Amino acid sequence: LLKSQAGGLQLRSGVDAGDHPPISPTRAAPRGALRGGPARGLYTAVVRHFIATLLPTATAEQSCLAAEASDERFELRWHRVIERGWLHALPHRTEGLGLVEGIPLSFDAVKQGDELPLVASELVDAWTQPPTELTEAQLIEAMDRNGIGTDASMATHVSTICERGYACVVDAFGHLLGDEGSG
Repeated sequence: LLKSQAGGLQLRSGVDAGDHPPISPTRAAPRGALRGGPARGLYTAVVRHFIATLLPTATAEQSCLAAEASDERFELRWHRVIERGWLHALPHRTEGLGLVEGIPLSFDAVKQGDELPLVASELVDAWTQPPTELTEAQLIEAMDRNGIGTDASMATHVSTICERGYACVVDAFGHLLGDEGSG
Protein backbone atom coordinates (compact mmCIF):
# COMPACT_ATOMS: atom_id res chain seq x y z
CA LEU A 1 0.00 0.00 0.00
CA LEU A 2 2.65 2.52 1.01
CA LYS A 3 4.79 1.77 -2.02
CA SER A 4 1.86 2.48 -4.34
CA GLN A 5 1.53 6.08 -3.13
CA ALA A 6 2.98 8.22 -5.92
CA GLY A 7 5.26 10.98 -4.69
CA GLY A 8 5.39 9.73 -1.11
CA LEU A 9 2.82 10.05 1.62
CA GLN A 10 0.60 13.09 1.95
CA LEU A 11 -0.28 13.10 5.63
CA ARG A 12 -3.38 15.01 6.63
CA SER A 13 -3.34 17.26 9.63
CA GLY A 14 -5.53 16.13 12.49
CA VAL A 15 -6.82 17.70 15.65
CA ASP A 16 -4.70 17.18 18.75
CA ALA A 17 -7.13 17.16 21.67
CA GLY A 18 -4.15 16.86 24.00
CA ASP A 19 -5.57 13.95 25.97
CA HIS A 20 -3.42 11.16 24.49
CA PRO A 21 -1.10 10.50 21.56
CA PRO A 22 -2.53 8.94 18.40
CA ILE A 23 -3.12 5.20 18.57
CA SER A 24 -1.16 3.50 15.80
CA PRO A 25 0.14 0.01 15.13
CA THR A 26 3.77 -0.55 16.08
CA ARG A 27 4.41 -3.77 14.16
CA ALA A 28 2.70 -6.45 12.08
CA ALA A 29 0.92 -9.22 13.96
CA PRO A 30 0.83 -12.56 12.15
CA ARG A 31 -2.52 -14.37 12.33
CA GLY A 32 -1.47 -16.67 15.19
CA ALA A 33 0.19 -13.95 17.26
CA LEU A 34 -3.01 -12.60 18.82
CA ARG A 35 -5.14 -15.07 20.72
CA GLY A 36 -8.85 -14.61 20.97
CA GLY A 37 -11.32 -12.60 18.94
CA PRO A 38 -11.32 -9.32 20.89
CA ALA A 39 -7.55 -8.82 20.66
CA ARG A 40 -7.53 -9.56 16.93
CA GLY A 41 -10.55 -7.29 16.39
CA LEU A 42 -8.95 -4.40 18.28
CA TYR A 43 -5.67 -4.79 16.39
CA THR A 44 -7.55 -4.88 13.06
CA ALA A 45 -9.51 -1.73 13.96
CA VAL A 46 -6.33 0.16 14.91
CA VAL A 47 -4.57 -0.91 11.70
CA ARG A 48 -7.58 -0.04 9.49
CA HIS A 49 -7.91 3.42 11.04
CA PHE A 50 -4.18 4.02 10.70
CA ILE A 51 -4.21 2.97 7.03
CA ALA A 52 -7.26 5.20 6.43
CA THR A 53 -5.24 8.23 7.53
CA LEU A 54 -2.74 7.49 4.77
CA LEU A 55 -5.32 7.13 1.98
CA PRO A 56 -6.75 9.99 -0.10
CA THR A 57 -9.95 11.79 0.84
CA ALA A 58 -13.20 10.03 0.00
CA THR A 59 -15.41 12.12 -2.29
CA ALA A 60 -19.07 11.88 -3.21
CA GLU A 61 -21.61 13.93 -5.10
CA GLN A 62 -25.11 14.71 -3.89
CA SER A 63 -27.99 14.40 -6.31
CA CYS A 64 -31.71 15.04 -6.05
CA LEU A 65 -34.45 13.80 -8.34
CA ALA A 66 -37.76 15.61 -7.70
CA ALA A 67 -41.09 14.80 -9.31
CA GLU A 68 -44.70 15.86 -8.90
CA ALA A 69 -47.80 13.72 -9.24
CA SER A 70 -51.36 14.62 -8.19
CA ASP A 71 -50.16 17.87 -6.61
CA GLU A 72 -47.71 15.97 -4.41
CA ARG A 73 -43.94 16.49 -4.56
CA PHE A 74 -41.60 13.52 -4.27
CA GLU A 75 -37.85 13.71 -3.82
CA LEU A 76 -35.12 11.12 -4.00
CA ARG A 77 -31.78 12.32 -2.64
CA TRP A 78 -28.58 10.31 -2.70
CA HIS A 79 -24.83 10.65 -2.42
CA ARG A 80 -22.86 8.74 -5.03
CA VAL A 81 -19.29 7.75 -4.21
CA ILE A 82 -16.86 9.28 -6.71
CA GLU A 83 -13.58 8.27 -5.07
CA ARG A 84 -13.57 5.69 -2.26
CA GLY A 85 -10.28 7.00 -0.81
CA TRP A 86 -10.05 6.09 2.88
CA LEU A 87 -13.29 4.08 2.60
CA HIS A 88 -11.16 1.28 1.16
CA ALA A 89 -9.81 0.76 4.68
CA LEU A 90 -13.10 1.47 6.49
CA PRO A 91 -15.91 0.21 4.21
CA HIS A 92 -18.34 -0.12 7.13
CA ARG A 93 -18.46 3.70 7.38
CA THR A 94 -20.13 4.02 3.93
CA GLU A 95 -23.66 3.44 5.23
CA GLY A 96 -23.24 5.69 8.27
CA LEU A 97 -22.22 8.55 5.99
CA GLY A 98 -25.34 8.09 3.85
CA LEU A 99 -23.34 7.08 0.79
CA VAL A 100 -25.04 4.86 -1.75
CA GLU A 101 -23.16 2.87 -4.33
CA GLY A 102 -26.09 1.17 -6.08
CA ILE A 103 -28.12 4.08 -7.51
CA PRO A 104 -28.72 3.40 -11.21
CA LEU A 105 -26.78 5.65 -13.56
CA SER A 106 -29.98 6.03 -15.61
CA PHE A 107 -31.14 8.58 -13.01
CA ASP A 108 -28.40 10.88 -14.29
CA ALA A 109 -30.13 11.04 -17.69
CA VAL A 110 -33.27 12.69 -16.24
CA LYS A 111 -33.28 16.42 -16.98
CA GLN A 112 -35.42 19.23 -15.60
CA GLY A 113 -38.78 19.33 -17.37
CA ASP A 114 -38.69 15.67 -18.45
CA GLU A 115 -42.02 13.89 -18.09
CA LEU A 116 -41.80 10.48 -16.47
CA PRO A 117 -44.56 7.90 -16.72
CA LEU A 118 -46.37 7.10 -13.46
CA VAL A 119 -46.07 3.33 -13.25
CA ALA A 120 -48.11 2.79 -10.09
CA SER A 121 -49.81 4.77 -7.36
CA GLU A 122 -50.86 3.45 -3.97
CA LEU A 123 -52.19 5.16 -0.86
CA VAL A 124 -50.84 3.59 2.30
CA ASP A 125 -51.99 4.46 5.79
CA ALA A 126 -48.94 4.15 8.03
CA TRP A 127 -47.20 5.71 10.99
CA THR A 128 -43.65 6.89 11.13
CA GLN A 129 -41.28 4.77 13.16
CA PRO A 130 -38.76 6.06 15.66
CA PRO A 131 -35.16 5.93 14.54
CA THR A 132 -33.18 2.85 15.46
CA GLU A 133 -31.42 2.99 18.80
CA LEU A 134 -27.82 4.14 18.80
CA THR A 135 -25.02 1.98 20.02
CA GLU A 136 -22.65 3.62 22.48
CA ALA A 137 -20.04 3.83 19.69
CA GLN A 138 -22.54 5.56 17.36
CA LEU A 139 -23.48 8.02 20.12
CA ILE A 140 -19.83 8.88 20.74
CA GLU A 141 -19.21 9.24 16.98
CA ALA A 142 -22.21 11.60 16.68
CA MET A 143 -20.97 13.64 19.64
CA ASP A 144 -17.52 13.87 18.07
CA ARG A 145 -18.97 14.83 14.67
CA ASN A 146 -20.99 17.63 16.32
CA GLY A 147 -18.11 18.91 18.45
CA ILE A 148 -19.56 17.80 21.79
CA GLY A 149 -16.79 17.11 24.30
CA THR A 150 -13.30 15.76 23.80
CA ASP A 151 -11.98 12.20 23.74
CA ALA A 152 -11.21 12.54 27.45
CA SER A 153 -14.72 13.76 28.37
CA MET A 154 -16.87 11.44 26.22
CA ALA A 155 -17.28 8.78 28.94
CA THR A 156 -18.41 11.46 31.41
CA HIS A 157 -20.99 12.81 28.94
CA VAL A 158 -22.38 9.30 28.26
CA SER A 159 -22.55 8.62 32.01
CA THR A 160 -24.42 11.91 32.58
CA ILE A 161 -26.88 11.10 29.79
CA CYS A 162 -27.63 7.75 31.45
CA GLU A 163 -27.85 9.22 34.98
CA ARG A 164 -30.40 11.81 33.85
CA GLY A 165 -32.55 9.11 32.26
CA TYR A 166 -32.17 10.30 28.67
CA ALA A 167 -30.75 6.91 27.70
CA CYS A 168 -29.79 3.59 29.19
CA VAL A 169 -27.20 0.97 28.37
CA VAL A 170 -28.62 -2.37 27.23
CA ASP A 171 -27.17 -5.59 25.88
CA ALA A 172 -27.71 -6.93 22.35
CA PHE A 173 -31.13 -8.27 23.42
CA GLY A 174 -32.35 -5.00 24.93
CA HIS A 175 -31.89 -6.06 28.56
CA LEU A 176 -30.80 -3.33 30.95
CA LEU A 177 -27.18 -3.69 32.07
CA GLY A 178 -26.20 -3.17 35.72
CA ASP A 179 -28.28 -1.68 38.50
CA GLU A 180 -28.51 1.74 36.87
CA GLY A 181 -27.98 0.57 33.31
CA SER A 182 -24.35 1.65 33.30
CA GLY A 183 -22.70 -1.75 33.19
